[in-house]
Amino acid sequence: MENKSMMGDSIKVSVLCFAYNQKTYIKDALDSFISQKTDFPYEIIVHDDGSTDGTAEIIKDYENRFPDRIKPVYEKENQYSKNRNFFEDTAVSAKGQYIALCEGDDYWIDDNKLQKQADFLDKHKKYAACACSTKIVNCMNGRERIYHPVKHSYTLTAEDIILWDQNRYQTSSLMYRNKYGKRPRQLNVKEMGDYPLALWLLHSGGGIYYMKDVMSVYREMAAGSWSRMRSTMNQAEIKKAFVKDVNRMLDFYDDLTDRKYSDYI
Repeated sequence: MENKSMMGDSIKVSVLCFAYNQKTYIKDALDSFISQKTDFPYEIIVHDDGSTDGTAEIIKDYENRFPDRIKPVYEKENQYSKNRNFFEDTAVSAKGQYIALCEGDDYWIDDNKLQKQADFLDKHKKYAACACSTKIVNCMNGRERIYHPVKHSYTLTAEDIILWDQNRYQTSSLMYRNKYGKRPRQLNVKEMGDYPLALWLLHSGGGIYYMKDVMSVYREMAAGSWSRMRSTMNQAEIKKAFVKDVNRMLDFYDDLTDRKYSDYI
């Protein structure tokens, strides 16, 4: 399939990648983006949050080699530590009709991922997004598993989405309509972006389709990742603060949706 990402046509998909001190992994992510085979133009917006380990230099090399696709954002200082919501700030610049997400330490393993998901959303206007199965790779012990494997693709119900831990998808698997990207700040939860976004998509855009194809990889316990850092921290205190924040967010969502999903919440 011809890749039209270098042509002057309007961008169909914007890939958003957020990286910080991921020198070991960022090449896998960028290579998997560049290798996508599409019949439409797409852009790759890479946000480097003030990395100090050489990650930014690697991104710069890809920017020089693929200037038509790689659109970097380099922070001089780490914005996460300042509690700045740089996700929305970065997403504002996305030109695509659809947004595809992937963190800098994750990557895709299907060169047709963008094409498959964009084709689905083109044909099914009632859906706000689609996700897919993901391979989980534990960087500490090398073990692999398929996260939430299914035999058949299906539509996530409101119950599936709200009862997140039972039926969730991984962020690296998601593509959603750009017009549904901006959500109320009350739906933000520190350390958790995928669940609030899923709730917002359910409320504002309709269905989320789960594809059975395994098209992305999530690195669990990667160096510098939140899962790795959390393993060394006080678990009781983390859970207490996290549950409090999620409960606050769900109370807001319950009001926002006129208590339509109160039973699940």
